[in-house]
Amino acid sequence: MRRLLTSFSVLLMLLVLLGGQPSAVSAAGCTGRPELDARVPGCGLSVPVGATSFRWERPATLMAQAFDAGRVSPPSAVAATSRLQVWSEHPRTGAWTRWTPSTGAAGMAGFTTLVPGQVYWIQTETAFAWSFGATPQRSVFADAQVVSFYGFPGIPFMGVLGKYSAAEAATRVTAVASQYDALNGSRKVIPALHLIAAVAQRYPGASGLYLGRISAGTLDEYVRVTEEHGMLLFLDVQVGWANPLTEVQALERVLLKPHVHVALDPEFATRTDGEPPGVAIGSLDASEVNAVQDYLGALAAQHALPPKVLVIHQFRADMLVNPERISSVPGVDLVIDMDGWGPRAQKLWGYQTFANASYAPFAGFKLFYDWDVRLFSPAEIQQLQPGPPDLIIYQ
Repeated sequence: MRRLLTSFSVLLMLLVLLGGQPSAVSAAGCTGRPELDARVPGCGLSVPVGATSFRWERPATLMAQAFDAGRVSPPSAVAATSRLQVWSEHPRTGAWTRWTPSTGAAGMAGFTTLVPGQVYWIQTETAFAWSFGATPQRSVFADAQVVSFYGFPGIPFMGVLGKYSAAEAATRVTAVASQYDALNGSRKVIPALHLIAAVAQRYPGASGLYLGRISAGTLDEYVRVTEEHGMLLFLDVQVGWANPLTEVQALERVLLKPHVHVALDPEFATRTDGEPPGVAIGSLDASEVNAVQDYLGALAAQHALPPKVLVIHQFRADMLVNPERISSVPGVDLVIDMDGWGPRAQKLWGYQTFANASYAPFAGFKLFYDWDVRLFSPAEIQQLQPGPPDLIIYQ
């Protein structure tokens, strides 16, 4: 073993002397396609046969993720053999450790993660193109709040969005967002429309799912209007007796737009109750939320999209089952929205209890123009404790 490591060290020294200096790898706008990214500095590498050095300047990344089949072309270059080896030298001790797609040689120290700033060497018997993947994109909440109008077109009872055309709603919510922007200091505000895309029904219908879906034409209109106004669009799925993941997947055509996001409403997910929506208050299990998160995270990664926002409405504890099992998924910004209407004290309790729970990375707060007792003003919303909401929804 000592002879093997000594020989490899000599090889690396010779390569450095011959000009094999570590290449700088920096974040860049990348496609995620190995054959393209390998040609762009900071996006990937063209890895020849032999030994090649690189410096990792991206966030810490598991080796199995860095070299998964989607990041390598041809994928056969990464196989469960020793044909591909990645070596790392400890910066203080000089000890070499190795990673391979298999478990590695018995008795040999290995590593599992690419660390920012560390120099590595790839040794391979097969040339391949390697993509570091698309540049991680920022959360919409990184430096902004979102202010949204909620509802269903043409039905004012279901929310303020129903009182206006898509274009007029965009103009009006932008005016409300500007009130928050004036109070927000360095944090900007992004206006949004929150469209009910799948509406819970009192009767099962032909599908037996107690769910009606918005027409493709209307959906496309809201996608277009929000895109033209530089806004966000939330597509609300009221679930009924349907599978939440299936309903969200059905929206994939428009979810490929960077500005389109998703909301789930457990109130109307009543299959486990055996009652129609509106008769009982429904619930979603953490496993159902995680399934949707996993899908959205994969969608964002595959298509180099900004993180997808997933809003979960909640105003009672039993609306989320096993919330402590809700996962944190890369590429997904999870918002728990305090969705109840009524007296201020009740809404404040719900905001602190649900929107700021341990399972709520981002906080939402819904305001009801017609049903709240003494509607909070934007100034009062910005003073909420333990902090102002990331998402404000007007219904």
